[in-house]
Amino acid sequence: MIQKNEIILKLKELKPLYSKEGFIIKGLFGSYSRDEATPNSDVDILVESTPDFAAKYGFKAVSRINEIKQEISTIFGIPVDLADSSGMGKTAKKFIIDRTIYV
Repeated sequence: MIQKNEIILKLKELKPLYSKEGFIIKGLFGSYSRDEATPNSDVDILVESTPDFAAKYGFKAVSRINEIKQEISTIFGIPVDLADSSGMGKTAKKFIIDRTIYV
């Protein structure tokens, strides 16, 4: 099973790659960040898609986000969930943003 520190290091490596596209990896949240991961856990990643990302990809932005999700999932060898901070409501922000390990 992948370890939290491995995920954090890899996210730090990936951040500049995707930032060039306007897709910002902000950090890790969920069971891995809380040291509660099980063999069935996925990796929860807080991200932000900037206006530049939307301008670059237009209607294909959703497809590109799915591609990024698959790329990261392949790297970790387990499923990945991406949560975009720019579209979160107050409740989600309270429970996710405050509990995120930022990279």
